[in-house]
Amino acid sequence: SVVAAYIRSLGIEGIRIRDTEKTLGADVSAQYRNWAQPSAMVALLRLIADHSPLSPEHTELLLRWMTETGTGEHRLKGMLPPGTIVAHKTGTSGRDNGITHATNDAGLITLADGTKLAVAIFVADSPQSESVREGVIAKIAKAIWNDANRGSH
Repeated sequence: SVVAAYIRSLGIEGIRIRDTEKTLGADVSAQYRNWAQPSAMVALLRLIADHSPLSPEHTELLLRWMTETGTGEHRLKGMLPPGTIVAHKTGTSGRDNGITHATNDAGLITLADGTKLAVAIFVADSPQSESVREGVIAKIAKAIWNDANRGSH
């Protein structure tokens, strides 16, 4: 409740945090109580990139953690040019009756000119394999990258 209240205090609507990671791991239905709209995640990322509510040191630390993460190599980063800086956070549920409820990646992709694109791609309730789900995310990120580099922000 404290984290949820903090996110709302930042003016971000569309993110609901009710359960802990431990609860999410133990109760498949809990993931439907915790959710975020992609547009809300993009708003939160834009806030962090443009006018972070955190101190400069904590903003730098958070972005470093998000950049150095070892997860999601085949998601947002999957089809981007080598060396592209991507500060991101993945989210993945377990499989339940052949369905993976969440395969997500949200982050800031840095273009060559230093512009940061805020992106959130969520694949929900998919029967597809992990490689297919991650490939969808990678293809969407690549399309966004290509569009942004044509000057169409």
